[in-house]
Parts: sequence; structure tokens; C-alpha cells
Amino acid sequence: MSIRKHYLSRCIIKNFQENDNGTFYEYDCLRGTFQTRNISKLFAGYHYWSDRFETILGTKYENELALVLTKYAHCPIEYEYTLGKERLVCPQYNGMQIHDENERKILSKLLFQQILTQQKNSLPDEKAPEDVLEAFFSSEGLELQYPVIFEIARGFNMPPLILVDGIVFIFIAPCKEKDKLGHVCFMCPISSNRLIIWGDKADCDFFAMKYRDINYLNLCMIERQSKECRIASQNKEYIIWLSKRIQKFDSHENVKITSCRKSP
Repeated sequence: MSIRKHYLSRCIIKNFQENDNGTFYEYDCLRGTFQTRNISKLFAGYHYWSDRFETILGTKYENELALVLTKYAHCPIEYEYTLGKERLVCPQYNGMQIHDENERKILSKLLFQQILTQQKNSLPDEKAPEDVLEAFFSSEGLELQYPVIFEIARGFNMPPLILVDGIVFIFIAPCKEKDKLGHVCFMCPISSNRLIIWGDKADCDFFAMKYRDINYLNLCMIERQSKECRIASQNKEYIIWLSKRIQKFDSHENVKITSCRKSP
């Protein structure tokens, strides 16, 4: 019997689990339908790729990634307070940079997650060759900057970051050079209140200001997937609330970047 394949890896999904029952509420943005799923069935199916490639994903990618993601989804993050007029003020986002070279390489492979979404959505004769995919997921990763872990301060009573089947989020940050429009930065949520950004301090400051409204950020993540993605959360009421705002949402970005959802 074929192995069930997750096009959003279980090692990512598990860190979004906030209660013991393991039940997620999934919404299909394209079809407008809801499903109740446990972790084993969320963003998963049977015939997206071979059992052999699924084994390689586990051994060359997910096993290492799971350890690093779990570490940074739960490790303490020191808050930086500033003195306000009447009290100490905590910023909405608090961050820490990762300095370990091996962890940098492993986390950079999170950007390969979009490839699995593309394989899932492609017809058999359109799928990328599995030997090419094996080379990607067996590699040491990408030469990206050392990533920054951002946590949404719990005292702000913000909605949760949602799971999106295409988890990679791309945004344009300003450049110091006046003759350039901006440069591409990457972000991936790793739990319902933490995310990873690959960028410098200026990029992180820009992100923190632009996406301080988590509802707006969640809707932007859906828009980046052409509003054709599946989303999920253990917060049923929030997913229902969000679903009613997707079709009318427009980020009004001057430059809109959408992720390819089928094999190029």
C-alpha cells in the first residue's frame, strides 16, 4: 500500500498544534469548502510522488528539519522593553538571530516546500523529475542570510498565524540605493506565533511595521498563493472569520509576487 504523502511536511504542521486533540480546521480557498483534519491527513494524499521519494524526503530533509524547527518554535526569546510615558512597553515582534551555520543551511531548505505544493498540483506528465527533486532536498541548502526568528508577543492578543499549503512568503523590502525599487526577502511561519525571516535588520524592521496587523499578513499569504491555496488552524472560529474576507481582499501592493502552484 502506498505511503500517505504530506505536501506540507508534518514537522511543520506539528508546531502549529496548540491543543492535545490534534484537530485542524482546513479551508479550501479555491472551492470555498471546510474540512476537519487530524495531522496525518492535513495537506496530505497518496499519489503525489513515489514512495521512494517520500523516504528520501524523510531521511534527507524532514528528520533534520524537525529538530531545528521544534527547537526554535519553543525556545525562550528575550523581550526588549522600552520605557513609555507610564509603563514599560513591549514591542509586538521580538526576535533573535540564528548564528549556527548548520542550522542556517537546514532552515534555508524550508524554501523548497513550495516545490512539494507544485508536485501535488501538477498532472503526471507535468511533474518535475524525481531525480531533480532528490538533488534539491538532499543538498546542503541555499546560501541565504542567517535567519531571524520573530515571535508575536502574546500580550498583544493577536490572531494566530495560519498554515498555508504554500508556506513560503515573499516580500519586497526597500533598498538603500535610490535607483532600485527594492529587494526580495523570504519569510516562513513556523508556529502559530513565530516566523522566520531571511534578511538584515532593516528588512526585519520593515516587515515588523508593514505586517503588524496579523489579519493582514495572513490574507497577504493567501493572496501570494493566488487565493487558490488551502489554509488551516486549530482555531475554528478564526478560520471561518478569515474565509469570509479572502475573495474581497486586495493588498494594494505596487509590486505583487505570486507563487507558482504547479511545476514550471
